[in-house]
Amino acid sequence: MSAKSLFSKFSTLTDPRDPKKTTHILAEIMFIAVCAILCGADDWNAIRLFATTKEKWFRKYLTLPGGIPVAITFN
Repeated sequence: MSAKSLFSKFSTLTDPRDPKKTTHILAEIMFIAVCAILCGADDWNAIRLFATTKEKWFRKYLTLPGGIPVAITFN
């Protein structure tokens, strides 16, 4: 499965959050979290660290309007 294909799966999710109070796209948060977990991240801080170190790669596929989410956002 390609990164694009994996991301498209998350794009179909319904986002229950209030759009006025969100900065990050739910599908992008999910995509980053799954990639990080598949690479060994085992908590929110590890997911954030992984995302930060791989930001250049993520920007090939994601818009990241709010940048890389903080750990609490992944939580």
